[in-house]
Amino acid sequence: MRRLLTALLITAFFSFLQASLFTRLSWLTFGLTPDLALIFLALFSISFGRTNGMVTGFMSGLIQDFLSFSPLGYYALIKMLLGSLFGALKDKVMIETLPIVLIIISIATFAKYLFALVISTFIAVDYHHLLLSRTFLLELIINNLVAIPAYFFFKFIIKKLAHLWQYEGERR
Repeated sequence: MRRLLTALLITAFFSFLQASLFTRLSWLTFGLTPDLALIFLALFSISFGRTNGMVTGFMSGLIQDFLSFSPLGYYALIKMLLGSLFGALKDKVMIETLPIVLIIISIATFAKYLFALVISTFIAVDYHHLLLSRTFLLELIINNLVAIPAYFFFKFIIKKLAHLWQYEGERR
């Protein structure tokens, strides 16, 4: 429970940071902002499993829904699906090296756009033109550039909070 609560606080912080500070600096990155919550969600889900990933993804997406003009639940569904997808990779993929992390973030960015495309066919959101567009490619590059320091930050946070989470799985 503590692990999940901490992850929710971190993704909420990243979502607010993305919606406030990075949108003001978006002129540096051609109007795009790195998806910090997506980067953290992918790494967290692979490290702690599907359930934690889905809950964290849903809450992160819900915060993003409130901060954007998208229909309520749109990003919540996308991020929940991403949390489930990457949570299924727990114990199958080790995120110990930077090249593996960059591949994971690339797949996460592509999957986000693919899920957005599928979901947009059912609701009145027009995202079908974004997959494999200049916007997608720029976000892919920006997310990978930001993933490098984010990966080391993630490892630092996990190491610092490990004592807090140490016996959580054993109590059940």
